[in-house]
Amino acid sequence: LAALSPLAAAAADALRPRLRALTHIVLDCDGVMVDSERASCEALRRAVLSVTSFDVPHAFPEDFKPVFGMDVRSCVEYYKAAHARTDWDVDAVAEQVLAAKEGIYKQLTSGGVRAFPGAAGLLAAAPVLGLGLGVASSGAPEKIRHNLETSGLWSLLEPRYVVSASHVPRGKPAPDVYLEAMRRLGCAGQPDAVLVVED
Repeated sequence: LAALSPLAAAAADALRPRLRALTHIVLDCDGVMVDSERASCEALRRAVLSVTSFDVPHAFPEDFKPVFGMDVRSCVEYYKAAHARTDWDVDAVAEQVLAAKEGIYKQLTSGGVRAFPGAAGLLAAAPVLGLGLGVASSGAPEKIRHNLETSGLWSLLEPRYVVSASHVPRGKPAPDVYLEAMRRLGCAGQPDAVLVVED
């Protein structure tokens, strides 16, 4: 604590009892454990364009900040409202965009994706410290596995605790994917014991 400012040291002291109470960590995948956001956003853009002939604003990252972390349906819903695309049927467009996006994303990341520095160390250390690990992602199961395998992180996780938005009724920003990860981990009734890491 000596290297921290007085305010940061006071905050760290105040948080220490809560940190001791942690039993689980639930992490997002894209943009948290793996450096895949640029490719994911570009795949979304190309998929929307191929399905609707509308090219969403695509300066990275600023134009994508409103949709970071969202599932495809929520992205389509956002773009429909933001750009007055009254001709879009959200469910129909989202289904087509999702199908197109997965293929485009695989092409863009055919060489794999990179884990962020420290991600492997965190995943390896958590079980040693007695912390359960889960993943809660908006990505499709195949995309999540591709990202975690090619980055070298898959072997550090229990597949049954890796949850996709496709496993739940509502994708992000709804909390369903996190609640499902917590249910699978056995800590659904203990939100204060879970640290969620999201971008």
